[in-house]
Amino acid sequence: MLTWADDHWTATTADDARAVLSDDRLIVASVPDDGPPGGVRRLRAAVCRFAEGAQHAERRARVVAELAGVEPATLAATARAHAERLRDDAGPDFLRRAATAALAERLGAVDPIAAADAVLAVAPAYFPGADDGAEAAADEALPCLRAALAAPDDDTETAWITLLLQGCDATGALVEAALAAGLSIEDALRRRPPLPALRRVAAEDVVAAGTAIRAGERVVVDVAAASDPEVVTFGLGRRPCPARAYAEAAASVLLEVALDAPPQLHPR
Repeated sequence: MLTWADDHWTATTADDARAVLSDDRLIVASVPDDGPPGGVRRLRAAVCRFAEGAQHAERRARVVAELAGVEPATLAATARAHAERLRDDAGPDFLRRAATAALAERLGAVDPIAAADAVLAVAPAYFPGADDGAEAAADEALPCLRAALAAPDDDTETAWITLLLQGCDATGALVEAALAAGLSIEDALRRRPPLPALRRVAAEDVVAAGTAIRAGERVVVDVAAASDPEVVTFGLGRRPCPARAYAEAAASVLLEVALDAPPQLHPR
């Protein structure tokens, strides 16, 4: 049963989370296709994260196809190499830079470090609701990101950017949470998830998780509360994250590198 507070429904159990995330009448809210050409608002409207239906399926398939050329173990080894090179001079962001540079390298970017730096500038504006300053910084960084990737075509470029943006904060935040709380990656996924909430909106009146939800009402899955016994961070039901094995492999080696780093380099 969902609970109502602050103008939305909340799912706090694994069963309720699965019911919400499996129902195709509870959808991801659409994003406007506006803003300057090539900017972050146009990017949001082009990625699978904020799409539904056939559009989401087509875009997700392209992302999955790009991931198919990367082995989780190879990504982890590349992440370790980048982290060990970056940790002495990259400051507390070295985990996110290393994770992102590793994925960029395995995808085929011509300049993985420059790509990682640009992703770190774009990531704060990736989700809707970012402030004007974050969006302006993202718009400025996106041409640098595209140049550093040098993808062979627009569809490949969008798929690479999708993977890099979604992986940057999620993998970095996961390792940082595990490091700060003295947890394993698996425990951090349950107790300190990098994505604290998954959000849906009712496309029509629907009954889900034993709750009558009216069209237009919002539903929030509390990821930490619902992650028992299942890990909900990577989604359940109809839109699971295709990169779970990659994120866990990279995060595990990055945690090892971070634990060997001087305390002043530990992310705060």
